Order: sequence, then structure tokens, then C-alpha cells
Amino acid sequence: MNSKQNHDVYQKISDRALRLATAAGAGLPAHEKRKDWVLMPQGKSLIHSDADRDIAIQGFCLFRIVDDKAGEKKLGRKG
Repeated sequence: MNSKQNHDVYQKISDRALRLATAAGAGLPAHEKRKDWVLMPQGKSLIHSDADRDIAIQGFCLFRIVDDKAGEKKLGRKG
């Protein structure tokens, strides 16, 4: 998990655990519909540890926030 946030993180409206991170100010990838995502306030979402690498390679990082039985937040890669 990155301590500094230099990403924009979007939350899927129909699946609130699904997140998509992009470079700050880049907006959503062209294949995503703007009406399906909401931009989260800065610092309100965990960021997957591979976000920087994924954004550099494909322009975005898609991941899911998962609650385990102990109530801790965990990150899972999507795909």
C-alpha cells in the first residue's frame, strides 16, 4: 500500500468494493463509462501496491477492497 497518494481512485457505482486507480488528473480509461464510476475523495481509499507499475504499463490499476472476518481491509487484484 502506498503511503502518498498521487493517483485518482474511482469507485464503481454498482460494486462499491471495486476500485480503479489512474494517474492524478488522467481521468478514466476510454473503455470505461463515466456514469459507472465516481471519483473518491483523496486519501479515502487504499491503493494496491502494484498501482504505480500497472498505471505505467496499462494506464490504470483495477482492484477490489475485501473485508476479512476480522474486519480488516485487504486488497485483491482484479483479473
